[in-house]
Amino acid sequence: MKADLAEGSDAPISDAVAQSTLDDLLADTRFRVTERGKSIIKYIASHYFSGSLDGIKGYNIAIDVLGRPASFDPSNDPIVRIELSRLRTALFQYYEAYGHELHMAVDIPRGKYTITFTNREKHLERTGINSDAEVQGLPTHSVQTEHYRLKFNSNLILSLAAVLALVLVVINLRSTPLGTTKPLININMHANDQNLRDEANQIRDALITALTQYNTLTIQSSNFENDNTRALNYEIEMKYYQDDGKKSVWWAVRDVDLSEILQSGIDSVPEQSQSASSIREAIVPVLAAHFATSRSAINLSELKKSDPHDVGNACLLRAEQIPRTIIPSSMRDVLNCLERTLQSNPDDSDANAALAQALLFSADGKIDTVAMERSRELARRAVRISPQSDRALTAMMLSQFYSGKVDAAIDIGRKALSNNPNNPTTLGLFAWILFTTGNWEKAIELTKSAERVTSVTPPSVQLVLAFDAYRQGDWSRVASLAQQTNGEEKLITALHIAALGQLGSPDALIQLNDVQSDNPDFISQINMLLAYERMVVPLRQQLLQGLNKASADGSRIVVSGAI
Repeated sequence: MKADLAEGSDAPISDAVAQSTLDDLLADTRFRVTERGKSIIKYIASHYFSGSLDGIKGYNIAIDVLGRPASFDPSNDPIVRIELSRLRTALFQYYEAYGHELHMAVDIPRGKYTITFTNREKHLERTGINSDAEVQGLPTHSVQTEHYRLKFNSNLILSLAAVLALVLVVINLRSTPLGTTKPLININMHANDQNLRDEANQIRDALITALTQYNTLTIQSSNFENDNTRALNYEIEMKYYQDDGKKSVWWAVRDVDLSEILQSGIDSVPEQSQSASSIREAIVPVLAAHFATSRSAINLSELKKSDPHDVGNACLLRAEQIPRTIIPSSMRDVLNCLERTLQSNPDDSDANAALAQALLFSADGKIDTVAMERSRELARRAVRISPQSDRALTAMMLSQFYSGKVDAAIDIGRKALSNNPNNPTTLGLFAWILFTTGNWEKAIELTKSAERVTSVTPPSVQLVLAFDAYRQGDWSRVASLAQQTNGEEKLITALHIAALGQLGSPDALIQLNDVQSDNPDFISQINMLLAYERMVVPLRQQLLQGLNKASADGSRIVVSGAI
């Protein structure tokens, strides 16, 4: 029998225990990894159990698991590094979220392709005992004395070099943008009633799973209190209770750095004849949207703290805040930021996806074929790096749609929603695609899910609702929705003026003149934008009819033919 002397263990871990640990991991639906990732971990484990403790070569993984030809060259094809990086991330997130439930852990150490099995309880116990010494960096007296006597001169030289390096770093930092990372959060759930504690724990576990699907936050488990490698940024406190025929979650988001509450609220579900699982399914998506969307209090706080020139996570958040029709100078800043983020980390799936989407925005409906082709390329790369990411799939959906491949875009949109059915941004953008192509009912159905949390409802949802109101001739509702929507949205402005024109309101001409004083080609640009958005011809004609009614000189833009 072969034994694994895992770190933190007092006794060898048998093959039977190791195999059982691996089987449990792969069977757990909370372990979010692709089938390709599972195949890789099984392949590495098979070599481990056959006695190859030193691991295998990346070339073998590429040939035997990933189907690469014998001519595979890792210097030209980084697929193995990408897949292993993704697999290690999935393992880290899984044990960070659910490690408190498990006795054993599986890991693939960096630097080699092998697998280890660790007794978590003993490892944490040992870590706790030695944490003070490790944090303070105090070696034993004998080692300290020996190093002092034998290496004094070399250490002095190294110290001087370190001081010089520090000076250079400080100078460099003044001109180098900060590479920001995703905020680290901690989640605590309590139940006032002993009988509700199991339900509360299940809601917390389901919430963690939902938050990891967004991939906008880094989640810290309570078992990592002794890990001082990174400071906590935010705490989410929740209380689960039952009152007046409802089950509710009170929650508050606290900024640890500022020691202040950013946001708090109560979300409730009627208890009437509902099972615990039904209540959980109703309340978890709402909580996840509060905490993890790009417009959540946490992410808006991160954006507020960042510098406009920061790269990394702050840049991604900034890109996701832009309206669909943004002024060119602002778009250039966003594109530049995303390009620099990719330069620092070409394998960042989220950055690839964000840049792919940003390249598709058009302020006037004109098609940039070069930008569109690069967008498709970046979206494909984002999906290759992270096939389960709804950000990557959403970018792929949009790149296909604006390239004219509508059916493919709709198929990819469905896949994105299956991976994260709770993301209002994905729901809204997919609803917009369905709406513009004439799938009215399905589009409106999706907007209802995207509107569950009004504070994070994306502009695309409001756009769908406003266009649907116009389609049905509800001019007053169009005007009301337009007033609630971002004023920089050119299509919303056009809808509002067209609705006023249909009503015969004198305000229609006033508002149209105001817009055309800055943009004389406003109506023709709207026609081009609607074509770019692949809006069905009858609705395009209806909108332009309203704009023509608002026009003082009676000038008309006519839509002819299909897109």
